[in-house]
Amino acid sequence: MSFINNLFKGFVRSAVNQVGRDGGKVISNKVYGDKHSKPIRIVDNSHSQSQAHKVSRENLVSRGDVESEGLFPESVNISIVKVIFSFLFTFIFPIVGPIYWIYKSIKSFSKRSVRFYSIERIGIYKEDKRFKTGRRLEGYRDVKSKTNVTAEATDKELKTLKINAIIYLVLACIVGYVQYDWIMNSDLSGDDDLIPKEKVELGLINSNSGLNMRYDSTTTGDIINSIPNQDTVKIINKGAAWHYVEYNNEKGYVSSSYIDIIQN
Repeated sequence: MSFINNLFKGFVRSAVNQVGRDGGKVISNKVYGDKHSKPIRIVDNSHSQSQAHKVSRENLVSRGDVESEGLFPESVNISIVKVIFSFLFTFIFPIVGPIYWIYKSIKSFSKRSVRFYSIERIGIYKEDKRFKTGRRLEGYRDVKSKTNVTAEATDKELKTLKINAIIYLVLACIVGYVQYDWIMNSDLSGDDDLIPKEKVELGLINSNSGLNMRYDSTTTGDIINSIPNQDTVKIINKGAAWHYVEYNNEKGYVSSSYIDIIQN
């Protein structure tokens, strides 16, 4: 038992001494600015890349060098949802809409390189006052991080970019045509007096006894109404013997022999 007791006391004494040495170093670092002893720091274990490493990556030129650094090319495929939203949005901007899609087409057609991104693992922390930092590490998650690294596009990526350019050009034509058709067929002035009004032909009844309006274009057709002499009717459809007219919100046929055409 004495051996175990001595072993336990020695372990406790060693642990206390180590804590004392580390605590002394921490205090010394605070007082002497890391000059008195080897510094001890509590660091954030986030696996973030150093600035120097990021800068060195920007100097990479070949596709092989870039991919060997663990970087991934950004997709050159079109985002369907984004294109549909932009397509509908550009309809409300005359001239600007088609120019936007033409710009997208030229940019995609002339593009010869792709940008790369990196996957960085960052720590997920939760507030916990039991730790000196006031938080505890619960795990990690991967985050997509943009870079300034570009490299030549592959043949497949170049083909996709050309297809994108054609799609953008088609969208420019559609938007331009719809906007042109809308402008040509709408009143941009807002002044109804400047719009040529449709000419309406009126007929003046020229019969001392009045004129019957019938359901059919025959003298035996049922009579709808009897129109007094010198009243006017709206001529809907002119015929050689009969006119189809409107009178007092009723429509029927009257003999053309007793109608004098006048212009409204």
